[in-house]
Amino acid sequence: MEIKNAVLIGEDGELYLAAGAHAILKYATGELTVDAESVKNFAWNVKERSTYCERHKKPFIQIVAPEKYKVHPEGFPVENPKSFWDAHEDLSAYNVWYGVEDLRNNPFGRAYYKTDTHWTAAGMMLATMKIAVSAGFTEVELETLKQRMHDHTRPLDKVFYGDLGRKLEPQQGEEVMWPRRAPTVQMSENGLGHDYTNPVNDGRIVFSRNSDPVTDKTVLIFGDSYLFNALAYIELAFHNVVFCRTRFFHREMVVMAQPDMIVCQAAERYTRVVSQDRKAPPYLLLPYVLGREPKMTPKEAAFASSFLSNRREPDFTEYNVDLS
Repeated sequence: MEIKNAVLIGEDGELYLAAGAHAILKYATGELTVDAESVKNFAWNVKERSTYCERHKKPFIQIVAPEKYKVHPEGFPVENPKSFWDAHEDLSAYNVWYGVEDLRNNPFGRAYYKTDTHWTAAGMMLATMKIAVSAGFTEVELETLKQRMHDHTRPLDKVFYGDLGRKLEPQQGEEVMWPRRAPTVQMSENGLGHDYTNPVNDGRIVFSRNSDPVTDKTVLIFGDSYLFNALAYIELAFHNVVFCRTRFFHREMVVMAQPDMIVCQAAERYTRVVSQDRKAPPYLLLPYVLGREPKMTPKEAAFASSFLSNRREPDFTEYNVDLS
């Protein structure tokens, strides 16, 4: 078993996250297990999220992105490996999608990159379809979405060095397919890019509006990099997308965004340590608490306000600001 800089080098160039803060290999061998308090907190969160969405008549799905070795175990040196998810109770009644078998048998293709811990374009497509099904898309709408995702997938114009491949010397990369944002999509952020030197990237918000979507629905996403990477596909499906990089469910964002559907998503390794949603700080203040001050132009802020005004149409004319 060869491990370099927290990366396990498997057969045929397959790379896996092995060490680091999440000690994945120790969980895979069964040496460590998830703390009972985190198991209880995750179940409490999912049940509260589902109940809240049902009460407000909003479709809901909780996605847990499996660790790569659970979907592609062929290069992983541990036989019948365990995982974080083994400790958690069955929450399928609350529309929780862990999806190991679905991802293994993905009709769109291989689900994870060889040099990265994340979904490939094919994995992102499958996750987007799961969201669309949960949102109540018709068969015609699902077929339209599927075709549009294929139409907006292209080879990346440079070698892709994944989050695992970048850790090695020399770096290891691969040729990949990647989703392309539709020209009908207008997108803006709150000015917090991904910080590769800091393990906490919570507080980032992406606002997207598609003038030619499959449906006129609005989706609010609380998630991490797995669905962030998939936004170009999700934007094809929905008129409005609000993506919040967070581990919590923030009810104040639901009130402001008034979405038709809510998605929560977490990497499996983030189910190792879980706090209850009742501890969630106000989302719009979270960047400041973390020392990550958002930066938006007046035009970007006005665009963002159209997503967070409780479906009102904000008007800034009396402030005499230039939004051209």
